[in-house]
Amino acid sequence: MNIPHARRMKEIFDELYPQHAGEIAKVIVSNDPRTYGKTGLLAQFKRNDLPRIAISVGMLDTGVDILEVVNLVFAKPVFSYTRFGR
Repeated sequence: MNIPHARRMKEIFDELYPQHAGEIAKVIVSNDPRTYGKTGLLAQFKRNDLPRIAISVGMLDTGVDILEVVNLVFAKPVFSYTRFGR
């Protein structure tokens, strides 16, 4: 729903999987400079095994080319057919 909500979801994953805390899930948002670049969080999510879970606010819901996505969860109400595709 918003960045604080995304950060809370990451905290929950870290609590549920303490052996992977800080690695399994990452918050990827546009106002974080760590998101961009060849070694940024978005590049890591596209190319590496970790993070396995990207928690995003309005960034990864349309026009993202990531081949290995298995599940996509919208943790907010979504009323746009564009975001669901066909």
